[in-house]
Amino acid sequence: MTKADKAIMAATATKMRSIHRGTAKATRPATKATIDVTLRRAIKASGLTHYALAKMADVQASQVDRFMMPADDPRHRDLRLATAARIAAALGLVLG
Repeated sequence: MTKADKAIMAATATKMRSIHRGTAKATRPATKATIDVTLRRAIKASGLTHYALAKMADVQASQVDRFMMPADDPRHRDLRLATAARIAAALGLVLG
């Protein structure tokens, strides 16, 4: 066993003990994404065109187009919750 392996095992054992004792600290702060950020990421990751997604969600394509525009664009519009829920359902997501 190399020195590096021993160091990794020691660090892992220390972390496990701190978890067991309840003294472990998060390695990075938890961030909470808002619904709109999560939905935009899901739309981009889906690879669907805005038109195809709108058809699947039974909403107007212009609603998806305006939602996906940058927030500083004067044509940008937020979605109503019902519309966001339809789009999320079409992507296989649940708003909660």
